Amino acid sequence: MQHLMENKDDGLKSSSTFYKTLNSFADIVFSDTFMIPICTSAIAGPNYSALRYSKRDLVYLSVASLQSPNYQQRDSLVPVFKNDEVTNTLVEDCGGHGRALEVLNDCLAGRSIEECNIDTLMNDLRYNLT
Repeated sequence: MQHLMENKDDGLKSSSTFYKTLNSFADIVFSDTFMIPICTSAIAGPNYSALRYSKRDLVYLSVASLQSPNYQQRDSLVPVFKNDEVTNTLVEDCGGHGRALEVLNDCLAGRSIEECNIDTLMNDLRYNLT
């Protein structure tokens, strides 16, 4: 859905492709088709600032923020991310969002954080999140 957004106000404009598509999903729910549409967001903020007012029921399901993950290696837990200042800042910037942490891990794979170009890393991260 985010690929349909051409600008940040598309959820407020009934003429936008994003809004029309979202509205079509809602229309399907009220047809004879059984469907439970679930929309998630990679951004945080009040709903009224991103979506036009609707009389339809909206149920907000909170998603718990994740801590930096670990994996089991023999008898101990090993952190997925290195414990250095730059990596810790990048992990904190993901705000506990699971998909962002996954993409960050993929972008860091095979790179040395001490030697990589941070601009290239951030561009890759942004590209892979969209």
